[in-house]
Amino acid sequence: MLQSETRSTGTIEFTIPDTGFFYNSAEMRKESEFSYDGEVGRWWLGRSRDRAHARAYRRIAAFMRDSFVREPGVIVDYACGPGNLIALLSRCFSRSRLVGLDGSRYMLDRALRRFTRLPRRCARRISLIETPLPNMRVLRGLADLVVYCFPNMVPFDDSTSDPGMDPGLTSNDRKVARSLSLLGDPDDDAPANRKALEQGRLVSLNLRRLLARDGICIRVEYATMQRHELSPHELSHVSFEEGSLDACVDGNRPRQWFRLLASAYFRSGVLEDVYEQTGDERDRNGGYLITVLRAI
Repeated sequence: MLQSETRSTGTIEFTIPDTGFFYNSAEMRKESEFSYDGEVGRWWLGRSRDRAHARAYRRIAAFMRDSFVREPGVIVDYACGPGNLIALLSRCFSRSRLVGLDGSRYMLDRALRRFTRLPRRCARRISLIETPLPNMRVLRGLADLVVYCFPNMVPFDDSTSDPGMDPGLTSNDRKVARSLSLLGDPDDDAPANRKALEQGRLVSLNLRRLLARDGICIRVEYATMQRHELSPHELSHVSFEEGSLDACVDGNRPRQWFRLLASAYFRSGVLEDVYEQTGDERDRNGGYLITVLRAI
């Protein structure tokens, strides 16, 4: 198990209440445009409450607790949803300040209800920020640990005019995304794959910008195999998207934001989340992969 110390940011230089929301409505999408405030949100709330997810969240929280010699000063749960994981982390890390980011008021309302059942010593250290994601300005460089767990991000327009959004990716990044999208199965939709790669990489850039130098990013993602079992192409795809790729692709070198420290695979019924969206029977056999990255 990874043992890692992270630098504390010291005084937290942003103003948020001890509990409850810090709303920034000028940066919010219209409710009708954001599906997690509607049917998709209700679907995810139901999924996140089942036994498979409860077991997974407990295991992930324990993995994180056992991975740190010293408690992180500030923990950010990126796309925190209804707060399942951040509630557990408040019990595992007794001194850390915890911040949940999400773009859905519906999800954050459910998270706040969950936190009312926590001991006060836990709840008082949690804050929630409602913001569209990615958002390159929020809490920039203030986190010692960022968690990105079971991403079910709604696709976004990377030309959006949302405040806090910037182009982010370099021309080399986009060239690499194009090259990788063309290396897959000929029957795949290369333009769609390229867009997914670029959007995933933009989220990774946002995760990096939240972190202090040498901070830790823990990603928990649906998987059907261990990391070392991925094909070279699949591994390049994953490494590029997460920002850890340290190699040229067709003569183009993407920026590297993270260094891989560890990974662990767990079988779990949470993969049914993917099956319910794809209907592909191959998405019923697997679990999730925890990846530990250090910001560079």
